[in-house]
Amino acid sequence: MFDLLAIFAAIVFVVIVLQLRAMLAMPFLAQDARLVAADWAALCGAADVVAGVSSELAVLGFDAPQWLSITPRPISAANVRALASYRREADGMRVFLVPLFLAETPNRCICYLATRLVDGRTVVSQPSDPFFAITATDAEPAQLVAPAPWPELVAAHAAFVARHGVAAADACSDAVLVDLAGAWMNRRRERLLARGDLVATADGIARPGLRFALRALRAFWARPKWPANVDPIPSARLALIAQASTRIRERAPTAAMQWLLFLASNALFMLVGALVFGLQFALILLVVIAIHEAGHYFAMRAFGYRNVQMLALPLVGGVTVGHEAHPRATHRAWMSLMGPLPGILIGWVLLAVALAARDDTWLLQAASVFLAINYLNVVPVPPLDGGHIVQAMLPARWYGLRIAFLVIACLAGAAIAVGFGLLGLALIVLLQLGQAQGLLLNRRAIRQLLARGGMPADASRVRKLRVALDALEAVAGPTTRAQARIAHAEDIVRSLDVVPMSWPSRLLTGGVYSVLLAVPLLALIALLWFGDGLAPVLAAAAR
Repeated sequence: MFDLLAIFAAIVFVVIVLQLRAMLAMPFLAQDARLVAADWAALCGAADVVAGVSSELAVLGFDAPQWLSITPRPISAANVRALASYRREADGMRVFLVPLFLAETPNRCICYLATRLVDGRTVVSQPSDPFFAITATDAEPAQLVAPAPWPELVAAHAAFVARHGVAAADACSDAVLVDLAGAWMNRRRERLLARGDLVATADGIARPGLRFALRALRAFWARPKWPANVDPIPSARLALIAQASTRIRERAPTAAMQWLLFLASNALFMLVGALVFGLQFALILLVVIAIHEAGHYFAMRAFGYRNVQMLALPLVGGVTVGHEAHPRATHRAWMSLMGPLPGILIGWVLLAVALAARDDTWLLQAASVFLAINYLNVVPVPPLDGGHIVQAMLPARWYGLRIAFLVIACLAGAAIAVGFGLLGLALIVLLQLGQAQGLLLNRRAIRQLLARGGMPADASRVRKLRVALDALEAVAGPTTRAQARIAHAEDIVRSLDVVPMSWPSRLLTGGVYSVLLAVPLLALIALLWFGDGLAPVLAAAAR
């Protein structure tokens, strides 16, 4: 039970830290806005959503949407995007629709309602998203409202406006519209910088400070949520959501924030470890895990992974996360190998020194921890490093072999873990079997894709994702779950894009991995076969 609680706590910890990192990495950019004559709904993959909103708002007295282009400064930091605005002359109300879709609301645009008052202030209501509420000031009132049909949202905003004043006579003018979409947002950004909520960096981008990020994250967790999506999601929109998610994963907080998260995770590891295991063992464990994860970290950096971060996980171990920019099977295998390999070499050196020095205390303990943890990780069972090494060595397009390895390795690994009393590890291993159904679906989609001519080699990533999503829809039908379908499509694109191992590379990687597996097996066989004869030798060495 303790193992399971520790694993659950580690998963929660990782999720929280990754969400905090995403918040700390969020760019707050200055922006310029201008009215455009064209309708950008189709270009943004939002034609159906905008048409539906336009129809509902027309009943409430709003005009047809006006479109604006939003250009970020510096423009290298983000793409030009679009924004649609609806106006109701009767009370000076504006509805803003931002055609950016999220995985949890794939068929809804981000939206908010705004009214410019006679005293120059702007009053904002926003359903579900807490951004305006947490950045509000007395000069810029804002409220977070629960998701509701448009008549209720409009009524809630009208009541909020009435509590603060009266709409300006020119509240619905084009000049005010352009100001609200551009200069007014820049003034809010400047106030956040002046308050210390945002921190400007050398690249001209402002990012949240730690206190503001924590406050924003709490507000994000507590926000009222839209009902779960029940409508099919078009493949084109799923591709756009996947592209936006990739950009978020590639964003990194400042180096100072990354170091702070790393040191905080280590401090928490030591605090909990000292209480559970004792200070000496917790320190040894932290050093072993830090060296293991550092091997992954430096390999990822060397192989061009983006947004790489090391973290210690209390009672469980550690994790290194990063985004693979250019998939290569050799890189994947050696990234996994470089975790346990340094620790195994260090463990054997420490063991030799301990035996030579006849040290039977902390040095032997350190050697045993180094060897035990790192040899455990080379066992060819997902999600251990050994499982990733074998998967990288398998031909990427041989999905049947990949599925067979997953099932056999997980069942065998779980049985061995139960035999050693490692119930927590057995559960983790068995959970990997959940991938099998998804891999079978991907295999069918790849066959469908290849039958239609395969993946365009020189296509953009968004185009490749669209092709993979179309193939998935052909074999499994439309989906209402964006995150799961996108994960399948990304796996298909990675499998078809990955640069396969050459035979020399496969022989080298397989040789090193075989040696790592063979040494403990040979040592175990020697102890079992020659145990009685070796005991006096080991005892003499220890003396």
